[in-house]
Amino acid sequence: MSHPSPMPTESRIAEAAYYLWLDAGCPAGRDADHWTAAEAALLAVPPKPKRKRAAAARSAPKAKAGAAAGKSAAKPKAKRKTAKARSAEA
Repeated sequence: MSHPSPMPTESRIAEAAYYLWLDAGCPAGRDADHWTAAEAALLAVPPKPKRKRAAAARSAPKAKAGAAAGKSAAKPKAKRKTAKARSAEA
């Protein structure tokens, strides 16, 4: 399935031309050359296709690594005693 290449926006061309200008050593009077080179470079790069997720991957719950390895769930940490509770024990 072939999609027509969308035209790059003026801001993307300007940004690419700016980096080309920097790479060339910031020469004066070559702005049109950098602009056309940036435009050609952006038109030559095909757009990234959007990835599709599998329907099964979204609906299936993820298993935890410990459960998959046959390990039991870890015990919750014990609650820390407050200063008031510690002083009552003493």
